[in-house]
Amino acid sequence: MTNLERTLKIIQKQETVIMPASVVAVVTLVGIPFLLWFFFRYALWNIVLLLLAWGILIPLFMTGMARIFIIEEQGYIARVRDLFYFKKLWSEFLLQSLLAYVCIALGLVLIIPGIIFAMMWAQAPYHMAFAKKGIIAAMKQSVEDFFKTGYLNNIKKYMLLTGLNLLGIIFFIVGEFYAFAVMCGFLAFDTNINTKL
Repeated sequence: MTNLERTLKIIQKQETVIMPASVVAVVTLVGIPFLLWFFFRYALWNIVLLLLAWGILIPLFMTGMARIFIIEEQGYIARVRDLFYFKKLWSEFLLQSLLAYVCIALGLVLIIPGIIFAMMWAQAPYHMAFAKKGIIAAMKQSVEDFFKTGYLNNIKKYMLLTGLNLLGIIFFIVGEFYAFAVMCGFLAFDTNINTKL
C-alpha cells in the first residue's frame, strides 16, 4: 500500500477527527493574515508577524496532523486536541523556520535554489517532533532523506502536493481542508521517522 493510499484510507475511516482538525489548522493559518491586516494595515510588521506566526503554527499543525494519522493507523483513538500535541516545541519550530526563511530568501535570488531549499527542509519538523532531534540535526536528516530517496522523485512529490493545495484553494470550502489533511498524512508516512507512539 502506498503512502497516499494509507493516507486516504485513514481519512475515509476517521473523517470525524481528521477533518475537524484540518479545519482548525487551515482556518487558523488563513485567519492570521486577515487579523494582522486588520491591526497593522500596510505595515512591514504585518509581514514579519505573519512569518513568525506561520513559522510556529505550520510545523505545529503539520506534526500534530501527522500524530493524528499515526495514532489512527495504529488503531488508537485520536482527538482533535492531538493537533496541539507538540506545542512545547514552538521555539524550536520558530528557530528552524527562521533559519529556513533566511536560506530560502537567499536562494530565491535565483528562484529555483530557494524552492529546492524549501523542499529539502520540509520534513525537518517531523524529525524534531517524532525523533526528538535538534534543529540543525533535523534539518540535516531532512536533507539526507531528500537525497537518499531520490531528489527528482521528491521534487515531483512536492510539486504534486503543491498542486493539490492549489486545487484545494480553488475549491476552498472543502478543498483546502481536505488537501491539507492529505498533505500532512502523506508527509507523515513519507518521512523516515519511527512512528511508534
